[in-house]
Amino acid sequence: MTWTPVEVGERLVKWRKLRRLTQKDVAILAGISHNTVFLYESGRSAMSMERFLWVLEALEVTPERFFGTPPPKEKKVVMRNVKERLDALDDGTADRLRAKADRLRRKK
Repeated sequence: MTWTPVEVGERLVKWRKLRRLTQKDVAILAGISHNTVFLYESGRSAMSMERFLWVLEALEVTPERFFGTPPPKEKKVVMRNVKERLDALDDGTADRLRAKADRLRRKK
């Protein structure tokens, strides 16, 4: 089955809300801009495979679960905020994501 950018975007929104994350949270965790998350969710832009995997990692979902039908409605254990998730990362990943988020904030 082929998925359109709009269909992928609708799934992104459902998974993001299931995880109780904002677009900004996903952007920081995936290392991309907030505007890019908006474009993906609205179906106005298609993602590269690399970026798609970054976003799925931020949402803590595998490609198989992401494309499963329909998205689950079960209650998920969600960390309280992005800072806790960043602190839980290892090998400098959190520092890299924080630095990228700082650069994105400075661009505005």
